[in-house]
Amino acid sequence: MANRRPASSVDGVILWLRRHIATNGLRVGDALPTEVEIAAKVGVNRSTVREAITGLKVLGIIESRRRGGMRIVRDPVLLELRDWFAGDLDDGMWQVAMEFRAAIERGIAGVVANRITAAGIARLRRLHGAVDADGPAEQVAAAERGFHSALADASLNDLVRLMSTLLAALFQDKTVPPQADPAVWRREHAPLIEALERRDAATFVRLMAAHTEPYLGVRPAARRRKD
Repeated sequence: MANRRPASSVDGVILWLRRHIATNGLRVGDALPTEVEIAAKVGVNRSTVREAITGLKVLGIIESRRRGGMRIVRDPVLLELRDWFAGDLDDGMWQVAMEFRAAIERGIAGVVANRITAAGIARLRRLHGAVDADGPAEQVAAAERGFHSALADASLNDLVRLMSTLLAALFQDKTVPPQADPAVWRREHAPLIEALERRDAATFVRLMAAHTEPYLGVRPAARRRKD
């Protein structure tokens, strides 16, 4: 398992809020305790509570009103996203993230094939050419991130591109993919680029299905829960 960063006082406040919301079955529109009450329950000062609350406001989960106190304004399930961006992914979370990325890429393969521009194909070809088959395994990590980012950009779908950017941050700490053989990486990715160069959408969709298959349908290792 990867080591996760030590929990801070702010993390403690957010963890308490998650438990409070879950235990009391709170939903959108429900009120939360005051800063003073939360500080007393968690055993921290109000400035720490305020910092945690600010983070939740940025996520759009809660809002404060002068006379109405703090209320939930967006589904609290968004709090779980913090687990994914709070530090290194453990092995189970990494597998879940890989499966999610694979599912997205399989689903948009047809869109990519139909929308990718000549510049987009040239970008993929440059990434492929930059990988030296006889070079170090470490080069594969950057090529892999660049390749999948280029596919997301080629979709011309803003939400796909946004999710791709978020997922790239998740994989940043995994510097070398499980199969980090440069020669293998070049061999596996060349047919994808060639299909796009031929404007052969059907073949590209089929190849992407095969390319993503190893990451789909495999039950991931148990995810360690923090709450």
